[in-house]
Amino acid sequence: MPKKSSKKVSKKSPKKKGKKVQIKIKKPNIKFKKPSWEGIKNSKITKYSLYVLAVLAFFIVVDFGVQYLNNDYSAAVVNGDRVTNRDYYYRLDQSYGSSVISQLIQEELIMQEAKNEGLVATDEEISSDLADITEQVGGEEQLQLSLDAYNISMEDLKRQVELDILSKKMIEPTLDYTDDDVKAFFTDYSDVLFPDEAAALEDGELLDYDTYKGQTLDAYIQQEVSNAITSWLATLEADANIQDNVVDKPIYKFLGATRNILTNIIDEANSNEADSTTE
Repeated sequence: MPKKSSKKVSKKSPKKKGKKVQIKIKKPNIKFKKPSWEGIKNSKITKYSLYVLAVLAFFIVVDFGVQYLNNDYSAAVVNGDRVTNRDYYYRLDQSYGSSVISQLIQEELIMQEAKNEGLVATDEEISSDLADITEQVGGEEQLQLSLDAYNISMEDLKRQVELDILSKKMIEPTLDYTDDDVKAFFTDYSDVLFPDEAAALEDGELLDYDTYKGQTLDAYIQQEVSNAITSWLATLEADANIQDNVVDKPIYKFLGATRNILTNIIDEANSNEADSTTE
């Protein structure tokens, strides 16, 4: 019998014949057109937006205007209703107007008189008096608490100290007193002027006048100045041309402002001439 061949015949899959398919993607021909200002400006959306912004801006301006009127032209705003400055100042004027304007007039008279006499309160003098006041009230913290309690600023205090210094400089030369007057003042008030020193004394012992003479003289002069300032200011007011528009109705004079300016210029010239003649 013939032998069977041991070789295996491999079966090959038939090759498919065909053309390769190539896929081409065509780019879309999209052209972006640059927007023109005219187009944007004339578009309905733009016009509508501008109208909305204009109305919004208008209401913002009006709102701030109302707030400005409420805040700057009102003393208070209560549940949206205004308490006008006019009513506020009228009530203040009725209560304190005459005393406040009187004080302001007196302060102005003091400053004018000091200028006429060529007197000034130096920074050193003001600082020294402020230091004394600070020590008397118990320190800077206590001083600030006192100022806050009376709604007084440090500048207000400095202004008052300056006025006191100027008043003392003008009134002191007019005082007439003797050493016996000062000594009698010491005898009567030594325990008030020097409480710590007086408390340390033995029974029946007295403070030595000569030891405290300088301090006693300063206190005496201060008291005499305080006693004399009322009549001194009354004299200044009597000699001055004062127009009080708070208590009285305003007065309008023909060329009144011009006459005041010319009067001040003439007075200033005469003062300078007198100073040069004295020198």
